[in-house]
Amino acid sequence: MKGKPAPKISTEQLCRDYYDSQIFKTNGDFELIVYAEILKVDFSAKEIDTEIFICELMALNIELFGLGWLDHNYPGEQGPECTEIKFTKSYLEQMGESEIWKAAGFYNETIFQARTAQKISRDWSVSRDAGYYEGDFLFSETTGEKLIEDSIRDYYDKRLADKECASRLANRVLSVDAWREGIMILQQLSSTFAQRLNFSPNIEALLLLQKLTVGLYKNAKDYINAVIDYGSWELAQKAAIDLSQSLLEAGRELLEKQKRSDKPDLP
Repeated sequence: MKGKPAPKISTEQLCRDYYDSQIFKTNGDFELIVYAEILKVDFSAKEIDTEIFICELMALNIELFGLGWLDHNYPGEQGPECTEIKFTKSYLEQMGESEIWKAAGFYNETIFQARTAQKISRDWSVSRDAGYYEGDFLFSETTGEKLIEDSIRDYYDKRLADKECASRLANRVLSVDAWREGIMILQQLSSTFAQRLNFSPNIEALLLLQKLTVGLYKNAKDYINAVIDYGSWELAQKAAIDLSQSLLEAGRELLEKQKRSDKPDLP
């Protein structure tokens, strides 16, 4: 909140709270509700293995949280994003959920691939003179982009001392701008989710998956902002209820004053 010092909460605790309360302590209930909603619009989803569905949705949720956390801290001082990715890998391994960590890697790679496709699409849609398309110039631009990517990957590799974590974090960092401005990453994540389930969704189901992706990302961002502002999700929820009640009471008082002012003066 503006003008209010943020309560101190560690990155590890914030991540743990989110994974515990929003993913693992739901006991798969949320995932099954989503599955039921997909069935309503595309009955072919009945062939999906529900255990795989739960694993994949958790993995997608975790990767979207990582994006939300990076977006919250980027650009800024380096550090929180490194802590998040290291903690996430450790947390899932300790939980015996290495399969979810592995699955999240597919969504991470999709984000980077979609960012590259989005960048190419945007670059080639801009009118340029014939000289732009000369081989040497194109080679120079591609080489420069590759050098930047390699530099970022090398930076995080040194900071994290874990090539897998470094690669995933670099993919996110390189994709921040594309994620903020475009639709392609959203579409590709939804498609990857369906492919991982061996599911060919109809248009309604695909739109539902895209809405789901947006919703999970928004939930992660809302959670992060709430915890940063209030110290915990529960306190943020209580503050929202208190604010709503205060506004309701203020509205009632205004109505009462209005009613009193409308009454004619008695002689």
